[in-house]
Formats: sequence, structure tokens, C-alpha cells
Amino acid sequence: MKKIVILAGVFILFLITLIVIISPSQGNYIKIPQYTRSETKAICTENNLCRDYEVFCDREKVIGLSSITGAFIQFPETWQDPRTNEQKKLCSS
Repeated sequence: MKKIVILAGVFILFLITLIVIISPSQGNYIKIPQYTRSETKAICTENNLCRDYEVFCDREKVIGLSSITGAFIQFPETWQDPRTNEQKKLCSS
């Protein structure tokens, strides 16, 4: 009976040690940057191809961009973006 209790105790300690070793540590996780707000903004190329992005901001600093799948449009060569430079800025107040 005493041997069974000792073996059970050793087995439990072994399992706990194994779980601690195998479990992922904090350093293995991807850190998600903290943002104060997000906005959507169309960003256009010189060829008038515009794609929508979700822009993640920390105050007025861009900390991330995520393309919105399927949200793009190709304008004709003669098209001019009607937005002012201020309206095109990312993370502006």
C-alpha cells in the first residue's frame, strides 16, 4: 500500500513537470499592438487603383494596416482623387 502511494506521488509529480515543460510560455505568443482607434481609408496608387484598408492608430501614429479583402476599384486614367491631402492622411484627427 505504501509503495502504491509513493508511486502515485512520483507519477503525479512527473505529470506536473511534463505539463510545465510542454505548455507554451508567454514569450511564444504574438503581441498585438495596442491601438487607440481604427479607421477605414482608401489608399490609391499612381495608376488609380484604390484599395480599402483598416488603419490602426495610436493617436496620430499608424501602427498597423490590414487590407480589406475584395474592397478595391480601378478608376480610369483621367480620374483625379477628389480628396484633399489632409483627407488622405492616415490617423489624422
